[in-house]
Amino acid sequence: DDQAFTELLNRFRTATQTDKDIQCIESRVISPDDSNYPSDALHIWAENAPVQQHNRKKLNEISKPLFIVRANDQIPKNVNKQDIDRVLARGRSETGGLDYEFQIKETARVMLTSNIDIADRLINGQIGTVVKIHINPSTQKPSIIYIMFDDNKAGVNLINTGNDQYARQHRVVPITPILVKIKVRPNKPSSPEIQRVQFPLT
Repeated sequence: DDQAFTELLNRFRTATQTDKDIQCIESRVISPDDSNYPSDALHIWAENAPVQQHNRKKLNEISKPLFIVRANDQIPKNVNKQDIDRVLARGRSETGGLDYEFQIKETARVMLTSNIDIADRLINGQIGTVVKIHINPSTQKPSIIYIMFDDNKAGVNLINTGNDQYARQHRVVPITPILVKIKVRPNKPSSPEIQRVQFPLT
């Protein structure tokens, strides 16, 4: 609801920030060693390495079972391994918002990486907390990840119209894997596609 802050962030996003914007940001610098440091606040970096380092540190602080969730990729026939490896090495922004692998624990903070239902506010960038991870007994892998989103309107329709009793009872959003199609050659309409099934989470 802070319009001035929103406008300031947008100017940084488009590299049109003013000297006053920079002074404003610098006036709020806080060291991670400070006792008032908000370690659970959303952190933003320009590169992936510090993001991954921070996320690993936060996950390690949670004393719950760790799940390593790998995507199920259907590889098209007649495409050479080199092309497939090149595609799968791409970042999430080029693989439909789905990582090949991510780590998760109950109580971890997570973010949606894909638009699931825009009208229901289940959109890329929506942030929440993992309440429960349901394990499929036959595969012993996560099949539903229940999330309490910070935006209490996110997923309300899914909770109310779905038949998931746990989601209804606890007012949490059941997130399941989604399917995306990743073109091997993005600029060619007839390109073969890798089909990836994965949770749209990081």
